[in-house]
This record gives sequence, structure tokens and C-alpha cells, in this order.
Amino acid sequence: MAGIFTIRCAAPGFVSWLIAIAVWFAVRDRSWQIVMAQPLFNSLMVAVSSGLGAAAPLAALRRIRPTALSGVVLGGFRLAINIGGDLLALAPPSTRGVDR
Repeated sequence: MAGIFTIRCAAPGFVSWLIAIAVWFAVRDRSWQIVMAQPLFNSLMVAVSSGLGAAAPLAALRRIRPTALSGVVLGGFRLAINIGGDLLALAPPSTRGVDR
């Protein structure tokens, strides 16, 4: 179980998040408008996210003993990586406590 919380298991999850965010930024212009049709963008993001969402856990499960518990813990760990990364990248910066 301790092998799940290592860089070798966390790296594929972080890379999958990074690629999805890079695709999201790549299809925007300088005014943050999507440069392709909305249905095509939605299909592209579903395909990219699904492919990465399937490949990243498989890469990590090759490094640890695959059991039901390790799969659940790995999934929760990946969910935390993705939510944390999204909040850091996409949430507006807070101005509370900052003197201006």
C-alpha cells in the first residue's frame, strides 16, 4: 500500500492531468474563446481525458501489486491530484489578506 504514494505512481497521474490542461489551453485564442466548434471541442476533451484516464492507472498498477484495495486507494489518490491541479490552475486568485 505504501508504494502507491511514490513519485513513480504519482507521475502518470500528474502527466495525464498536465496533458489534458495543455489541450484545453491549446484550443483557445488570446481572448480565451475556443477556436473550434463546441461539439468538436467536447468530443476532443472526452477522447483525451478518457484515453489518459485509462492509460495512467495502468501505468501505475504495473508498479504496485494490483488488488481491489490498491485500486481504490490509487483512484482516490489520482482524484486528489486532478482536483488539486484543477483548483491551482483554473481557480481565480484570492485577494483576501493582501494589502493593496
